[in-house]
Amino acid sequence: MKRAVMYAAAIIVLAAGTAAFATDANIRLNSLGFIPWQNKRASITTACSTFAVVKTSDNAAAFTGAVTGPAAHPGTGETIYLADFSPLCDEGTYYLDVKGVGRSPAFPIGYHIYDSAYNTAMRGMYLMRCGTTVSGTYRGNTFRHASCHTYDAYLDYFSNSHTVKESIKGWHDAGDYNKYTVNAGITVGMLFDAWQLFKPSIESIELDIPESSGALPDFLAEIKWEIDWLLTMQFDDGKVSHKVSATGFCGFIMPNADIDNRYFAPWGSAATADFVAMTAMAAR
Repeated sequence: MKRAVMYAAAIIVLAAGTAAFATDANIRLNSLGFIPWQNKRASITTACSTFAVVKTSDNAAAFTGAVTGPAAHPGTGETIYLADFSPLCDEGTYYLDVKGVGRSPAFPIGYHIYDSAYNTAMRGMYLMRCGTTVSGTYRGNTFRHASCHTYDAYLDYFSNSHTVKESIKGWHDAGDYNKYTVNAGITVGMLFDAWQLFKPSIESIELDIPESSGALPDFLAEIKWEIDWLLTMQFDDGKVSHKVSATGFCGFIMPNADIDNRYFAPWGSAATADFVAMTAMAAR
């Protein structure tokens, strides 16, 4: 489902840190980093007694301490030792050096450590756009596809009429190119919640999308791409179609190569309820 994109940052961190974790996988911490005022802890699955937090720039210890434990982790059943370095608030890049165990991946302490993760996740939403050409570059790799699914969608399963009702825009769903009203509910809901809770922090961030520097903040402009499609899913009697899709999943091809006929699925109560919730949030 599309909500997986909201966790893209975590996936990127894991992918980027694979080699570093190979240094010693027994030391586990948030390699994305820590905000200075946050609690800062690492769990260690090998018996140990002391640790040091070392600055990568000069390999000098910025903080030292004793671990606590051992204790049984209730979720994994592992025996862990805890290194707490919450008092360290100076911005910089560090690694944890645990005597007799090894060192952790490098991690930052700073006020903007989540900026890249946020930008990557939101750019991921842009790259899932349907009905248009998209292009984006991440770490030197460019991801793009040509305009796709511009004939969404036929009404055969809704009104027994082989005619097209326009339903372009929206986001592709996960690994397929269908567009689901119900799946959109959690994604759009989470994004609108984020706007309500964190507007001062995100309203001025540009996402390098076609609407950048336009009338809407980029964050809302991206949601609007989905809302514009969502509005096409309601019919004159108020009912809302569950999805727009082909009759079967396509292979692993680019979206512009997916040229099978696509259809409005029959209405559903869940889709209609989700539609009401999303459009209420959009109106607010």
